[in-house]
Amino acid sequence: VIYLAVFIAVRVITGGYHADTYFRCNLLMCSTFIATAFLNDKVCGYINIWVIVAFVVFEEIIAFVFCPVENKNKPIEKEKKPKFKAMGMIVFLLLDLFGGAIINKYQMVGSMILLTNLLIAVLIISAKIKEKRCDKNEII
Repeated sequence: VIYLAVFIAVRVITGGYHADTYFRCNLLMCSTFIATAFLNDKVCGYINIWVIVAFVVFEEIIAFVFCPVENKNKPIEKEKKPKFKAMGMIVFLLLDLFGGAIINKYQMVGSMILLTNLLIAVLIISAKIKEKRCDKNEII
């Protein structure tokens, strides 16, 4: 539930990787959930303030440089892009701060919030790589 709540809330604002087919989308969603849950189980006791700071810095840079990620099926008006960028940065930051604040009392929940945000940042990078690859293929 935590994974889905964070994933959906952040992705609505930031955008991110979109699979080419419905099957691949479901496969990616299931595999990223399983990977995040597995990783959460293994690392939740090791997340400290420095890891949280590293996550925040990484995610804020990704949001600032790449967000919002557009989808060809759901374009974003040019005037709204700065608003979505700012909202993405704020949501990443607030969720990371919340996850970090509760991690001592609710380790699994706090680390799941942090890891889900990290996954979304990685998916944003993946979307940009895919976008560049598609642009090169269109040119060729």
